[in-house]
Amino acid sequence: PKEDLLLARLSERDQTSARVVGDRAQAHVELGDNLRTFATGVRAVLLDAKLPRDAFVDRARAFIDSQRGHLAMEEASFFPAAERAFTADDWSKLGASVPRVLDPLHGGEDESKYESLRRNILAWDAEDRRSEESDKPPGLSSVSTHQTDSTS
Repeated sequence: PKEDLLLARLSERDQTSARVVGDRAQAHVELGDNLRTFATGVRAVLLDAKLPRDAFVDRARAFIDSQRGHLAMEEASFFPAAERAFTADDWSKLGASVPRVLDPLHGGEDESKYESLRRNILAWDAEDRRSEESDKPPGLSSVSTHQTDSTS
């Protein structure tokens, strides 16, 4: 990815900053592992396979947490180091060397393939809400929990 090209150039320009940023190759392996694990869960849901909700949520959280951590490191260390070290010519050459890739979320793909996942998530949400309601003492509902009985 583009980050690998940036890191290679950063190593040429500023080895100290490149060492501080760390091993991007290993970070990408870990990100890929989390993505594949989450994608397996998404495929299971799309195929209506039996996947415990907690397992899916754990996969989703691990994926999101790894992405957020990675992005936070990039914003705090990696990109500022590159901005300090690179010349306008460096940026131009890097931009020209990166192939154009369609955005998987907005690249013109048919959104209907995600409709099954959306329906399942909404069904889980409705089920959770029903479960929360049934756990309340008799006579209480989500509306009546904040009201007082004026007839007593």
